[in-house]
Amino acid sequence: MWRAGGAVALAASRGEKVTIACLTFGERGESAKAWREGKKLAEIKALRREEAEQAAAVLGAEVRFFDAGDYPLTVTPELTDRLVEVYRATQPDVVLTHPVADPYNGDHPAANRMALEARVLAQAVGYPGEGEIIGAPPVFYFEPHQPEMSGFRPEVLLDITEVWETKRKAMECLAAQQHLWDYYTDLAVRRGVQLKRNAGPNLGLAHKTMAEAYMRPYPLLAAGLLMGLGDVEGTTVPKLTLLAPPRDGGAVTTRTFIPVRCHTSIGVLGAASVAAGLRVPGGVGEGIAQLPGSGGPVRVEHPTGFLEVGVRLDAGPPPVVRRTAVVRTARRIFAGTVFPRSTATAPLSAQRPGGHHDSAAR
Repeated sequence: MWRAGGAVALAASRGEKVTIACLTFGERGESAKAWREGKKLAEIKALRREEAEQAAAVLGAEVRFFDAGDYPLTVTPELTDRLVEVYRATQPDVVLTHPVADPYNGDHPAANRMALEARVLAQAVGYPGEGEIIGAPPVFYFEPHQPEMSGFRPEVLLDITEVWETKRKAMECLAAQQHLWDYYTDLAVRRGVQLKRNAGPNLGLAHKTMAEAYMRPYPLLAAGLLMGLGDVEGTTVPKLTLLAPPRDGGAVTTRTFIPVRCHTSIGVLGAASVAAGLRVPGGVGEGIAQLPGSGGPVRVEHPTGFLEVGVRLDAGPPPVVRRTAVVRTARRIFAGTVFPRSTATAPLSAQRPGGHHDSAAR
């Protein structure tokens, strides 16, 4: 809840199914307040389970309890097998877990080891267990309580502003750890400042952005391989474009990469592709773009200006893009008549001295 609650709430708000594997209730090491109040172990476990259920419900996630104990959380083959079952049952697209190191809580690295091992085992056809094997879902480590001491680097900053209130409400379900409410609120503010600092030309602009930080243990899989383009190192393909809501009266804001260098603007074909994609119902830009009505030109914003693109679309189904035109640069180039040679006549080389091919245009 503390470290990845924003990502969970964001995914759930967009209709994704989120499953939380809760290995332990934190009954021994993270429930000091309840122990000081004189509660017994069984009472504390019941209390922490209820808190976790309430928090997961607020975030919109399903939670599965393992009751594996804490301080210490012991890595066992049986527990790893149970995680394999969860992987195969849920078929995750993304995995969020603790980082490898945490000198302040040995249970967190233990959870990491089991999460990563079970992810690999769940991919193996020959590994016993129920359910279909999984692919290789990307893994993100969420931020530990003491990142500087745990070798954590904030490689990915996730904007959770739109679901921040949901995350805060979920955190407040965990009354046994009330001392962490403000800590993780302040952390979200700091990561939000860093997100805005790295998101574009916005220095000095007022904002209230909340964010979470993540780290990747595995490299990103090359888009070129996924697209069947092979090794694209040193080439100018694939060109990738990120979309965001418009900032200056256009339809959408873009950042284009060729493939790893950020384009100072956007190419003509890139702008035409973006505009056409935005006009297709249910496309990737739906919910982001602000399109003009009645088929007007789509203004595609980029870092140094904009391009306006006209799109003619047949609604279908399926929808078919019939025509795109970059309005800003469209101009008359020439007018004339071309006289191609007839296939019924001899080649011009046979008709003209010297064998020269002539073409005429007027």
